[in-house]
Amino acid sequence: MQQEAIVKQISNVIFEKELERYIQLLEEGRERAPYKEPNWKKGQALYNKLDEEGREAFKSFLSMVMSETVSDILGYLDGIATFEGQTEPFELFCKGKKVSGDLQEYFLMYLEEKGI
Repeated sequence: MQQEAIVKQISNVIFEKELERYIQLLEEGRERAPYKEPNWKKGQALYNKLDEEGREAFKSFLSMVMSETVSDILGYLDGIATFEGQTEPFELFCKGKKVSGDLQEYFLMYLEEKGI
């Protein structure tokens, strides 16, 4: 699998679908009892108090947090960033071929193309 294909899958499955799922759960939660998980209950309570403009701002903030988290993880997988005490950068392989190195860059290009 090529780097661009990996990033496309990450973008579609982890970023877009999960973001959509979180937003759908928040919207559904406006009409029913909140989930039992304490942090979700707090987030749902906050979301329920917001007007439409506030909910849109919250969704944008959630998108930003998710995109920055994915980007940061890809930076580590690419070897751009390392953890304290890590002596060698990570390398990601698929079928014996190195696929890390530009994943974060492709993801950031994807976000730019999508206007995110």
